[in-house]
Amino acid sequence: MENKKNFYEETYQKIVDLIFENKYEEAIKILDEELSMPYIPSEYESKFVIQRNKIDSILNKDSKKSSDRLSFSYISDFFYDGNLEDIEKLDFCITNLNYLNLRNNIDEVKEFFNLDRLPNWVKADIFLILANQKIEISTTLNNNEISTKDYMKFEEQSFQTNIKDILKNKEDDKIIQETSIKLFDFYVKNIFPEKIEKKEFSIYAGVFSWFANKMILDIDIKDKVLKKYNLLEKEFDAVLSKIG
Repeated sequence: MENKKNFYEETYQKIVDLIFENKYEEAIKILDEELSMPYIPSEYESKFVIQRNKIDSILNKDSKKSSDRLSFSYISDFFYDGNLEDIEKLDFCITNLNYLNLRNNIDEVKEFFNLDRLPNWVKADIFLILANQKIEISTTLNNNEISTKDYMKFEEQSFQTNIKDILKNKEDDKIIQETSIKLFDFYVKNIFPEKIEKKEFSIYAGVFSWFANKMILDIDIKDKVLKKYNLLEKEFDAVLSKIG
């Protein structure tokens, strides 16, 4: 009996692993075969049925969304030959990479990091998607050698959280606050994997507040920002010139 139990447990675990890897056809084949047997322990029969229903639910959702999904081939072509100034489409391509099992195209994905035309923020997003999918690769970003295995439990970096907290505390206007944070997040991806030192937290917060006001209100409030964030003009200017 123990051997039988081990067989069903191993089969169940194999099915779970296949679903996790998006190998639904293989999982369905095993499930349908097991569920067609004259006898299955009730404990495992219910588990198999749950997993079969889970796959049906996933596939139904995928079919409803399929018209909104991009293929890997389309995304790759866009990275190589598309108009990268179309930020909306570029961002949509990256979003769609999250839906794909990149193990199936890992050699092509690695080549994206060698594309000079791709901005660093795009490469940073691709790198973190690979880390999230537990795919180990090593590459170079911003002249830094990095490996996805060091980012597989990636959480927002502490300097990001600290600078965002400063912006939330200093900016009462929600639109200015949210715009400052979005601009800052974009910058962090552009410099990834580099970090910002603690002594510069308030300076960066002030600079991105200035950017947001300039973008939304088209006004230069540098003097107000220096006062609000308690900054020296020379340190503000130094960070501003670094950001560009």
